[in-house]
Amino acid sequence: MNPIDRFLPEGDETETLRTASNSMRDLLQGILKTITRLPWLHTDAGGVFLLDPVKRHLELVTHVNFSPKIQGACETVAFGHCLCGRVAESGKLLHAGCVDHRHETRYEGMADHGHYVVPILDGQELLGVFTLYVDAGHQYRDEEAEALQDFAAAMATVIRTSRLQQDKALADIILENSSHGIIITDRENRIRWVNRAFEQVTGYSAGEVYGKTPRILASGRHGTDFYQSMWQKIRQTGYWQGEIQNRRKNGEIYPEFLNIVALKDENGQVQRYAGLFVDLTEIRRAEERIHRLAYFDTLTGLPNRVRFMDELGGLL
Repeated sequence: MNPIDRFLPEGDETETLRTASNSMRDLLQGILKTITRLPWLHTDAGGVFLLDPVKRHLELVTHVNFSPKIQGACETVAFGHCLCGRVAESGKLLHAGCVDHRHETRYEGMADHGHYVVPILDGQELLGVFTLYVDAGHQYRDEEAEALQDFAAAMATVIRTSRLQQDKALADIILENSSHGIIITDRENRIRWVNRAFEQVTGYSAGEVYGKTPRILASGRHGTDFYQSMWQKIRQTGYWQGEIQNRRKNGEIYPEFLNIVALKDENGQVQRYAGLFVDLTEIRRAEERIHRLAYFDTLTGLPNRVRFMDELGGLL
């Protein structure tokens, strides 16, 4: 299993997340292969480790020519442990000409070799490290170190871009599977996206409402003044919330609690409107049942003593 996949939820809808994860791994491996082919570096093996900030260790996510023994010994590396862990702690490139006392990780059949271990940084934030096995006795050179740091910057760009893609995909999954209805419109209020809960509550499929305005849900129970007041509040404050009566596809009118938010760009211009709503039908039915139990006899359906006393109190 790709170690990145351990952090992803299960289900078919996470395929986009896994694709982004696999794409990142493949791109990192491609950069690593390019490095190992550099004739002046004398290396044919290396690995990329990503940071797990919670567990404070590194996880091997891809490699070139790591034997099964190396993969097993270096699957995870704790901060401060061995050469990779030291670089994770310091954030600075490390060169070692041989396997010395700092190389705490050992495995059967390990031959003497040198290392370059390079931090992968996004600004000051550590994303991971990559390590290269070089010939024993290989001497450090400034131009080599600078070139390797350039490769680390390329890896950082790949990781950062992939994580943005994964974050977006995860947000899409959360919105799609929310129990609240969600509707996204463009600045002209034409529907561009709805989630499953919207379809379940309204009875309309996404295809039926795409390109239309939310007026398709209007119940006719709110006058022009109601909607003018709503949009005036949105233009002034960027949001509106309140209870509204809407109509399902089958004609049934139902109550919902609706939040509308104007989504703006960095210049303050509206790009989208997002509406999130909760169907109040079952809540209203429960309130009605409670009211009837409190004020009406369950056997005859007639007003009970509590209702009589309330009515009497209102007359006194």
